[in-house]
Amino acid sequence: MHRPTSLETPGGPASGGSGPPSSSGGLRRNGWQSVLDTSSGRVYYFHERTRETSWTPPPCWDERENPPPTTTTLYARDDDLDEAEPVDERVHAALEELNAAGEAVNEAELGLTQARRQLAQLESDHQAACQTQYEKLSRAARELLPSYIAREDAKLRQAAAQRAFAAASSAHASAKAAVSEVELRMLALAGDAAVDVALLAQCSDLASRVVMAESAKVRADHTHAQEARRVSALVAESQAGPRASKDAADKAQAYVALRVSGEAQLGKKAQTMRAREERTKEAKRRYAEALSSLERISLEVHERRAARGTAQ
Repeated sequence: MHRPTSLETPGGPASGGSGPPSSSGGLRRNGWQSVLDTSSGRVYYFHERTRETSWTPPPCWDERENPPPTTTTLYARDDDLDEAEPVDERVHAALEELNAAGEAVNEAELGLTQARRQLAQLESDHQAACQTQYEKLSRAARELLPSYIAREDAKLRQAAAQRAFAAASSAHASAKAAVSEVELRMLALAGDAAVDVALLAQCSDLASRVVMAESAKVRADHTHAQEARRVSALVAESQAGPRASKDAADKAQAYVALRVSGEAQLGKKAQTMRAREERTKEAKRRYAEALSSLERISLEVHERRAARGTAQ
């Protein structure tokens, strides 16, 4: 059975790296691209700027995340059988999926890199803006900041607890409604001799959800009340203290508003970055599955060819 020792394409390592890749869709790292050659089924690495090619992964390549099939030959051409073997109909679809998955990884990683840079820039801008604003504050205004910041933080936690309570209440109501529906179905089947085990399991699961939602409601309600008391205490504390000038109070409040607004934007940007991270992980899982699928097909084809060659 034919086992090529070099890529039989102008762009392969055997050619000295003078030509472009014969197929695209591989992963990219720092100018390097993994290329799956459809004629030989092997993977090599091509640098888009220097035109260099290599059998082995470059130092920037992370084989733990994207192990390349460098030790196997994927669907090599057969030239040692008396009759030509038709191409396995699964190969084309598997190659297309591998290329599409590779492009998805590239796109996801590009989006993740951009999201990380945007978050870092936003953090830098926010810190600079807060520092500039802080330097403009008078001593009296700065003395008000701890109390004002603590009050705003308590308000934010109170609002978060209120949202959690609303979500838990909705989940609780939905679970109770589902339990009632299942109970009605079980009541309708009460006269049957056979017990619907699946329906019983569903009812038990829904009952557990009701209990969990009820517990979440209690916790959220407790947190909301606790933060509300904290806000009231902080307000009372500030009112009982020395009276600050209106100018100092206004400037301190403006600083706190800038801080809260910036942190809210950072929170949204961080959420976007986490979504990008999940998308990148999913794209890499897809690529690994596509590569594994192609390798399985290749092994099956080689085993079939070996059996045919032995029979001949």
